[in-house]
Amino acid sequence: MAGSREMRQKDRWRVLAKKLHGRIPPSLRWILQPAVFCYRTYDEIRPRFWIGESQGRDDGLSISVLCVAGTWDRSFLFGQVLGPHYRERCVGRTWLWKLPKVLAAEGQHCCAVVARVRPGLRRLLGFEKWISIPAWVVGEVDLPLPRHIRTSGNVKKDLRKIQKNALSYEVSQDVEQFDDFYHRMHVPYIAKAHGDGAIMNSYGDARKAFKGSELLIVTTGGEHVAGGLIVYSEGVPRLAMAGVRDGSKELLRTGVIGARYHFTFDHLANQGYTKAGLGKSRAFLQNGALQYKKKLGMRLVGTANGCFYLRVSGRTPASETFMRENPLILERDGVLYGVVFVDAHVGQLSDGEFVQLDKQFFMHGLSRLLVVPLSDSMPIASVPSELASRVAVCPISDMVR
Repeated sequence: MAGSREMRQKDRWRVLAKKLHGRIPPSLRWILQPAVFCYRTYDEIRPRFWIGESQGRDDGLSISVLCVAGTWDRSFLFGQVLGPHYRERCVGRTWLWKLPKVLAAEGQHCCAVVARVRPGLRRLLGFEKWISIPAWVVGEVDLPLPRHIRTSGNVKKDLRKIQKNALSYEVSQDVEQFDDFYHRMHVPYIAKAHGDGAIMNSYGDARKAFKGSELLIVTTGGEHVAGGLIVYSEGVPRLAMAGVRDGSKELLRTGVIGARYHFTFDHLANQGYTKAGLGKSRAFLQNGALQYKKKLGMRLVGTANGCFYLRVSGRTPASETFMRENPLILERDGVLYGVVFVDAHVGQLSDGEFVQLDKQFFMHGLSRLLVVPLSDSMPIASVPSELASRVAVCPISDMVR
């Protein structure tokens, strides 16, 4: 395994290579495509391995995860499953098929392994028991929003903020306004919201996406404060590239992001559209963006960009806490399931508890919400008949070995 000094030197070479590549005229970059392809393949099958460890938990537990993923995905994963306070360290670079050896040598205390690799490379990871989590799920809503959604407490809260802060909107296809949106709203908002896990289109790609699209701008007092693109290149118009002026937390508190959604829905419904795409969301059921879209009535319609492979190691207090705190969406044979783990000591779940789990975690587009007791000996609870088409109980042995 490489030492930290050697890894820093390699990182410097990678940065230099990217700078040199950026200075080559686009018309000549095809010359480097074979070399770029070879390096990316090498980087996939001989990646860096990282260990993330939670810090300062109230329960005193230390939860560690071994991860194979690039910077963006790794930052998201550690933040999602370990919380905002964690530390990470690289344990070196080696071949994917040596993952069991890395786990034995460096990750004895890790309660889980997460690998972001292409499906074709899955068998190189060794082990048999992996949970396949979509890297992204894709969803859409009906327009206009159904009455039970429009009258829900969450949507009413959004609408009250719109009225209280005198928010309005305008729609534009002006390039100068797009440039202001991209540089002063989209980039700072995404960077502040997601930190090292921020994924944003380059300016060139964003300009291409803007062709044939509309820019919806949220305004207050005549000032442009937030916005996003409406992309019409697909069968269903899709919301893309949100932004808030300077990434301002003060503006966020006024409800400009919610306003962007509701103004876009109104704009599309007035044009006769009956659906709107909400883009990609992470497949963790407590993820903030996914939960917000769920409250808007989002229906899952697919996945995008591959998947994460998760393997939970053994049955320890740390591994059970990891599972309990991370309800997720898994994919099996092209079908999506929600998975929520429940404590072994709760015994037979009551009808009310099943109703609460269904309300909190079931999403349209899931085949079932699987409730998994964290004990093989736990009595199998009976799902209320009115939920039987949406919720099922699944033994822990189907998830962990």
